Parts: sequence; C-alpha cells; structure tokens
Amino acid sequence: RKFGWTIQVSGNAALNIIGLSTQVPTQYIYLSDGPSKQYQIGTITIAFKKTRFTQLGLKHKANEILVQAIQTLGDRPLTAEEQHKIKHYIAETVGNTKLTETGELDETLTKRVLKDTQYVTSWITRNIRQALLSNDESNTNT
Repeated sequence: RKFGWTIQVSGNAALNIIGLSTQVPTQYIYLSDGPSKQYQIGTITIAFKKTRFTQLGLKHKANEILVQAIQTLGDRPLTAEEQHKIKHYIAETVGNTKLTETGELDETLTKRVLKDTQYVTSWITRNIRQALLSNDESNTNT
C-alpha cells in the first residue's frame, strides 16, 4: 500500500487457494507491477516479482488467482478433477456454492470470467475455457 503497487499471489499459493494443491507454500512470492524486491521478516522471506500488466489488470481478483493457478499447472490439458475444482472455486467466489444439475456454472458467471481473462496468454485462456465450458459428467479433455 505504501508504494501503490498492485500485488497478487502466485504459483503454489494460487493452487492452494483454489484447492488444486494441499501444499502450503514455504516461500511467499507475490506478483507486482512494482520493482522486484525481497523483504526479510523474521525467518520469512516475502518476494515481489515484477510481471506484465495483463496478468495483474483483471477486473476480478478471483480471476487473477485462477490465471496464476493455471499458469503454475503448465501448458497441458486440465484433468476432469481440476476442471471440477476450478468451477467450484469460481462459484464460491460469488457466493454460489452449487453448480447447475449438469455440473456447469451459471452462464452469466461463465461469460464474466471469460471476458475478464480474454487477454491473458492464449494457452491459459484455452484452459480456462476448457474448465468452464466442460460438463463435469464427462471426462474428456478437449
């Protein structure tokens, strides 16, 4: 706040928030629009890593965390379980803890996420579309 930076969690912390990993990160790395810096607070190191605005400039914080989690998973098709957890995470961020009977998100919410993430790296956008538009009852990775 003091420096006016925009920051967000990255890597394993994002995976943990969404529920894609149960590991708690030992190093706290935040993406920032400010300079790359490290701060030592007792035995904990907090690092800020400068990144592109396209990853920080999303309208909704939940979508920024989603982008970081998918980036950490890497450029590969998402498993059915990962898709399911991503849908539940997005639903929970708006207070809706249930998906439709077919395992899909509300159409308005899906459109909001897709619009907000349309300018991030293409393979990340592809994986977000895959997760949000997939049917939980099928186990295909298209």
